[in-house]
Amino acid sequence: MDISVGEICDAVHRGDLRFAMWVMRHLTPESGALFRNHPDPAVQLCYLRARANTHRLHEIYRPCPILGPAGPTLRPRQRALIENILTAHWMDWQRGVTPPPLCRGIFQVRGRAQPVDLGALRVVTVFAQRTSGNPQLIENDFYVHFRESGREAGVDVHAFAGDDILYCPDLVPSKPRGERSRDDALQELTAFLEARRPDIVIADGNFFPTANTVDDRYWTEQKARLGFRLAICVGDCYDDSTDIRPWLRCADLILVMNDTAGQVHGLPNAALIPSLPIAASLFDRTAPKDIGLSCIGSESRNRVAWLMPLQVVGLPLYVKLHDRTAERAPDFTTYCNIMSRSKLIFNNGFVTPYVNIQTGRFYEAVVCGSVVLDEVGSSSFKYFSEYIHYIPISNIDQLTAYAQFLIQNEDWRSMIANSAREYWNENYSSVRFWTFLANRLL
Repeated sequence: MDISVGEICDAVHRGDLRFAMWVMRHLTPESGALFRNHPDPAVQLCYLRARANTHRLHEIYRPCPILGPAGPTLRPRQRALIENILTAHWMDWQRGVTPPPLCRGIFQVRGRAQPVDLGALRVVTVFAQRTSGNPQLIENDFYVHFRESGREAGVDVHAFAGDDILYCPDLVPSKPRGERSRDDALQELTAFLEARRPDIVIADGNFFPTANTVDDRYWTEQKARLGFRLAICVGDCYDDSTDIRPWLRCADLILVMNDTAGQVHGLPNAALIPSLPIAASLFDRTAPKDIGLSCIGSESRNRVAWLMPLQVVGLPLYVKLHDRTAERAPDFTTYCNIMSRSKLIFNNGFVTPYVNIQTGRFYEAVVCGSVVLDEVGSSSFKYFSEYIHYIPISNIDQLTAYAQFLIQNEDWRSMIANSAREYWNENYSSVRFWTFLANRLL
């Protein structure tokens, strides 16, 4: 192919990406290295686009028809467009023209003259202390947030670490087999329940019960004996991998966080919640925002593809992608510290082309005063207003340009972050969640 490197670079800078990408797709690996490691960020970005080889990557790397291709600096036209987009949305929101988010009232208490007194409520939570009950993995955010958010709301919460009875090696092949038997672990749980005499028990149901785990028969027996109400939490309620039927036989309420789960539609004892209840006290809103953009999470959902362009253009980043092992992932305290120090947080909930969830990280980012740059496709727009409470992102050009703009414009960043935090406090706070739960169950 008789085309020089200089000709391809010129094509990139005059905006002829289609030609430049076509050439880059047909290069030998040796020639491709010239562009992959090119000192010009715009050329590197074009090379990343050209090497996208799946439908998903083509979506992420498709050029933005509104802002145009991203570059190492924000162009005047891009800056003006973003300023106009944000201003128009804010003016409409202030005038009441923008419809409020569809699910903003999801935790409203209806049909009860006197709400339950949270200060008199006794709750036991039963979650694994480690992810999937595996001692080699990171702390389980459900275990931490349910316990601490309840205490923030004034509830008397006692957390039982159910690592031995919620997940077993038959369900999680990577989990080491423990020395304690299922019966011994259940006896410990039974004694824990008897000592606390809870009004409500919230237990993990994100697995299918087996002979080596707690099951619906155990919960039915304990409910009859101790008189508590039972909520089963199925965080990853996906129709192709989760079956909630065993829990329907024992649960007074099933909590799910995925609005695409068809198996719970129409069930009177199922409740859709936007995320696990977030404990705001775990995050420091007064921490200096000395990190431009952060992303901490598993090595999935094409996060590397999203974040590489930000690295290419030189944005100040903190990225920690891991396999959820305690050896490679930050501990929970470090995680909360990084989140609290971040001006911006990239988030995406892509699971499959048909399932795109709103993650708990979205709410953690809101609580700690960061602006969320959220991949479109999730149900975030049902709970928060786009461009008022968070920034929807559909390709790398938007992610790069909005990140550049908000890092440089503290007024806009603070206004969006503060608005989101206030809206969370009004609609989805710990008190809102626990009041809703208590009034549904008691």
